[in-house]
Amino acid sequence: MPQPLARFANPHLLPQAFERATRAEIYAEDARSDGPSGVRGDSAEIEALNRLIEASLPAVAADVQHTARVSPGPSTESAPMDLGPEHPEEQPEELFLFRLISSAPPIALSLLPPPPPPSKTREPDAEDTEERALQRKQFAQAASIDGAQVLSESATLRAALHTRNKPITTLTASLGDGEPSMLIMRTLQPPRKTRPPVPSSHALHYPYVPDASTLPAQPSTSKIPGCLTVDAHPAQSPKDPKRRSRRRRGVEGMVQKLRPPPQFWRPSPDMKGKCRGYAYGYPSSLPTEYLGVWRYRRDTMKKAAFSDSSVGSHFRYT
Repeated sequence: MPQPLARFANPHLLPQAFERATRAEIYAEDARSDGPSGVRGDSAEIEALNRLIEASLPAVAADVQHTARVSPGPSTESAPMDLGPEHPEEQPEELFLFRLISSAPPIALSLLPPPPPPSKTREPDAEDTEERALQRKQFAQAASIDGAQVLSESATLRAALHTRNKPITTLTASLGDGEPSMLIMRTLQPPRKTRPPVPSSHALHYPYVPDASTLPAQPSTSKIPGCLTVDAHPAQSPKDPKRRSRRRRGVEGMVQKLRPPPQFWRPSPDMKGKCRGYAYGYPSSLPTEYLGVWRYRRDTMKKAAFSDSSVGSHFRYT
């Protein structure tokens, strides 16, 4: 069992329990340890191994010998047929040693990861070219607008997406003398729908002060010089949109379907024969039609009960 290392001990400076040896020394020790007795004991096995190798090598040896003697040019002579191990008298007995070699030179391999692909960059042109100037001009024309386009777009009325489905509110206001080119129009905010509902006097209106509905709107001066501020009033009271009922139409007029009472399985009245016996119920439990619905009727069959008396056993019907 190896001894544990002492604390703060360098394992490279400690004495080692092994020594370095070459293959020649190891094979020499094996040859000395086996001795001649070991070789004599394995001679029979070595001879059997040699015979097996000799039986499998002649075919390869004959091909190698024939290809070595044939000239590199074209030849019309046919190659001698290999008779195989069945004719040992025609096979050469000498052994041929061969090695697996390659004519290709060694290839250098690297285990490092491949370098990243080169980046594709475009250096800016040192001088402006006619193609770049024409392209820059086309970009500027596509992004520029003129006065006619501004006026045509201002005359087109487009409602915002969030106000398209809202009702249109009509306002009336007195402008006085003349038609100003620019004005600010203000109006009172409609009563807020609070829960629970409160009177209109308690709801806050513009300018959001208590009881603003009872106070007259104070004239305010515009912060923009030359811009008129006008108080507008709704032409008619806006109607509250009707609430959509979540109930389907025609539910009140639909006739409620009567659900038949729950009942056990029973044979069909069309079934005849022994199937209507005790396996499906005795005759008193057969269904009867009442008001168009098949249902059971109360059983009136007398049932026998066994009773044991001093006189003798008998059945008593109840």
